[in-house]
Amino acid sequence: YFTKTAKVSLRPHVKTHKTPMIARMQIKAGAIGLCCATVCEAEEMVYAGLDNILIANQVVGEEKINRVLTIARYADIMVAVDNVDNLHNISMAATKKRIGIGVLIEIDVGMGRCGVRNLEDAIKLARMASESSFVKMSGVMGYEGHAVFIEDRKKRAEVGSGSNERLVAFARAIKNAGIAVD
Repeated sequence: YFTKTAKVSLRPHVKTHKTPMIARMQIKAGAIGLCCATVCEAEEMVYAGLDNILIANQVVGEEKINRVLTIARYADIMVAVDNVDNLHNISMAATKKRIGIGVLIEIDVGMGRCGVRNLEDAIKLARMASESSFVKMSGVMGYEGHAVFIEDRKKRAEVGSGSNERLVAFARAIKNAGIAVD
């Protein structure tokens, strides 16, 4: 109900339940798709007939990239990318197999774990994705996990808002560089 009245889209993470039946209930309740942490979780959801999946991590290595492209034959799949080599490997494999895949440029919004840290790298990745035949530049993403365990509610909200502002600034910069950002 909240997401409908707030006019936002929800893509719930399945890592807590890992259950296609619950995922179907989430879609029926209005979720636009699902978020998975691993290739295995995404495979389980796709093989159960769910067809709009974000793998909110980098998919690295030939074997995992090929597994993701296999399920991308049956579903709308997006993956996170944060470096040129990984995006190149995904693009080459997708082109070879002639299978489309979406990518989100992951932005480091303060956690320091993964994601690009400067606008130039983000724009370079976004341009590279948008120029690939079988990769769709699907947008940007960030994770403000560094704010989760801040006990003071006001401080947690400030840190979370700062992370969101950084993410939006990166999206605007990419868009201002002439690259579509969904």
